[in-house]
Amino acid sequence: MSYLEEDARVYAQYHFLLFEKDWDERPWWNRLWLGIDLAWRSQSFSAVVLYRLAGWCRRRRLPFLPTYLDKLLMGTQNVFIGGHVEIGPGLYIAHGNVVIDGVVRIGARCVVNPWVTIGLRGRPRTPDRFVYGPTLGDDVYIGTGAMILGDIRVGDGAVIAANAVVIEDVPPYHVAVGAPARALPRRDLTPEELAALAGGEPPGR
Repeated sequence: MSYLEEDARVYAQYHFLLFEKDWDERPWWNRLWLGIDLAWRSQSFSAVVLYRLAGWCRRRRLPFLPTYLDKLLMGTQNVFIGGHVEIGPGLYIAHGNVVIDGVVRIGARCVVNPWVTIGLRGRPRTPDRFVYGPTLGDDVYIGTGAMILGDIRVGDGAVIAANAVVIEDVPPYHVAVGAPARALPRRDLTPEELAALAGGEPPGR
């Protein structure tokens, strides 16, 4: 399954309340039609389509088109995603007003809410590291207004709370809250579940 098809499947689950098996059991032409319908109905899915198309053009070194698509993405969707950003399949952008820039890596099935900034932090300590932004794992949820800044890592299954300012690493399956943010174990997981998911000892043991 291509990245864009996985993106469409995630959006279909949100907008049409489809289960994963419902998507997989549909013929290809029906999935294509749903994707077109989503691009028409959902402004945020249109943003994801434009980002994927710009990336496709860059990988094939096509002139002009990536820049044009970036400007179209920014002008029509109010979303800026830099040319050095790599995002895994299943991306869900809830609404616009999102900035992602620098050398940023975002894993699979991540959710990005409005007014989120993911990118660089302050002046360079070393010039060669200045362009490096965060690296996010899979299944990361980023709340409205959050900022994730600098050459840091956010682990799988982490939750970034609304308006949090994250400037240090966040362990897997933790919640980052506050400004500057501090990481706390997720309350929906028992210590044993947290340890099994993160591959470490339960907190407090």
